[in-house]
Amino acid sequence: MKKTIISILALAALILFSGCPFKNSFNYTEGVFPESPVNFADVNTPYDDYNSALPELHVGRNLIFSSNRKTQGGNYDIVGKDMHITWLMETGELLIDDTYGWVDKDYVAPLLGRLNTYGNEFGPYALGYYQHSKASISKRINLITYSSNDSSDSYRSRMIYHETINEGDSTNIFGPYDLKIINNNLNAQYVSFFGEDAKTISIGYFEPHELTQMYFQAEGDGQTDIFKIDIPENNDFIGFLIGDTSYPAQKVEELSTASEDKCPFINGHVMVFTSNRPGGFGGYDLYYSIWENGLWGSAINFGEKFNSAYDEFRPITVFASGFKTDLMIFSSNRPEGQGGFDLYYVGLPFKIFDYGYVTE
Repeated sequence: MKKTIISILALAALILFSGCPFKNSFNYTEGVFPESPVNFADVNTPYDDYNSALPELHVGRNLIFSSNRKTQGGNYDIVGKDMHITWLMETGELLIDDTYGWVDKDYVAPLLGRLNTYGNEFGPYALGYYQHSKASISKRINLITYSSNDSSDSYRSRMIYHETINEGDSTNIFGPYDLKIINNNLNAQYVSFFGEDAKTISIGYFEPHELTQMYFQAEGDGQTDIFKIDIPENNDFIGFLIGDTSYPAQKVEELSTASEDKCPFINGHVMVFTSNRPGGFGGYDLYYSIWENGLWGSAINFGEKFNSAYDEFRPITVFASGFKTDLMIFSSNRPEGQGGFDLYYVGLPFKIFDYGYVTE
């Protein structure tokens, strides 16, 4: 089956890391992720299950990603699965499986049903935050951005969101909406958000007003590069995203090359992305960059422990409280998988909260 690396999928996962507060009772009080990529066998299929992105969609362990499993190798849809991570402090054992039950929630099927068309849906990105009012009404907003081609050749970015009122009194779904703010750029896809004051995009750790820039990939000058737009101050975040105003896109020059630079994903002060620039290990490799002094630092290859002679695509990261390092999920067509592109998980060499401090 011929593989074409285009803005494919992405997955949004919500992970709840739980541990025991009695640290002195156990030998392994700090969780550890594997240092080399592990195939997420409980989720993968012989078809293409690609890319990942992990902000929160619900209360943890929720996974959405693009796959052509339903069409047996045809068009890509966004599908939902579960991701459950457990660290056993007594034995030092890490368990990662697909148990949780999020996909059985009443709103999940209609939410995903609105996303999918007769064309391809790629690159889901999830972001969640709380919104409070003086009337003691608490809303949890969960949005998903993604790209769709509706059977045409050109992709456009879209957004759908749902709000849960008072932790479950009611759930409403809105959209999908075209992201007109960036769709004047050719094949603008893989949206991600950044703000210097946002330590992580995990729900409960940031406020939407802290997000000051919106990143995405788009085509220009003969190749795909990473671009950004500035988010206006004092804006209504949802209103900004679905508004009619377009904003000038700025190429992120410090990360741009004459090669293909794709799939930016930002968590804290760390951006991860994929590129087929020279100096890699073959095909597309995974890179990261650290925000320092108002600029993105030089791109750093994750090295041969993470990359292969094949293609590694759409990395995403998640802050993991109670773990020594944070987690990354990505897709790869390396031959040891179940077929096509599979999802893999691996521990990062840094903590998101440490803004990219790399451990030796």
